[in-house]
Amino acid sequence: MRLGQRMHILGLRLGWCRLRRNVRRALAPLPLILVVGLAGCVPATPTPEPALTGRVAWGATPVADARVDVLSDDNEVLATAVADAEGLFALESVPEGEFRLVAAWPDGAANTAPVTPVREGDSRSDVAVYLARELALTEPATGDEVGTTPHLAWEALPEAVEYRVMIFDAGTTEIMLDVHTVDTELTVGPPLQPGRTYGWTVTAHSEFGTDASSRTLLGSLTSEFRTASEVASSEAAAPAGLL
Repeated sequence: MRLGQRMHILGLRLGWCRLRRNVRRALAPLPLILVVGLAGCVPATPTPEPALTGRVAWGATPVADARVDVLSDDNEVLATAVADAEGLFALESVPEGEFRLVAAWPDGAANTAPVTPVREGDSRSDVAVYLARELALTEPATGDEVGTTPHLAWEALPEAVEYRVMIFDAGTTEIMLDVHTVDTELTVGPPLQPGRTYGWTVTAHSEFGTDASSRTLLGSLTSEFRTASEVASSEAAAPAGLL
């Protein structure tokens, strides 16, 4: 082979080697570029929407750090949430169909507000759950025997503007008295039937002329008494010299 041909072949080989080196250098960063590019294109996992949101309040006042439980028909706790500083809470999952919500005071005090039912088809957004304080009973003590016009009394709740007092026959559930008052005591009239057991409730409200709505309920108590029999009432009423 002539020298010129050999030089030509060597030149081709050297050119090919340089070309391969240049290609390697050009392609070397590509895997990193592709990885970075693909990582930037991966969509972020969306945050799931809460299954239920709501607000815990005492009347119109939000209650921070209140616990909210989801209850089954058997009172089994199915889920729990804690309200934030504005009384707002969110539950990531709730059961299908109907269930109930009940709140608990952060200080562990008894909550006398009724539970909040959530029925199928109800809104699962901005559900209002209420708290209420337990009113302190003054007289008569639960189960006491009293006259037919007993004196009822309870301790004041400073935030309340009105109290609703209801008396009902424990046997027939007939309502015997239903009055609104700004006072914390009441003498029953007209007289009740002697020898019967009566239940009575007091609810404290933040508005005048209210019904039993949880929206205005601040506190409540439930108790019962028994009226003395006719014989006992007659003996108590008769002058000592005539007995």
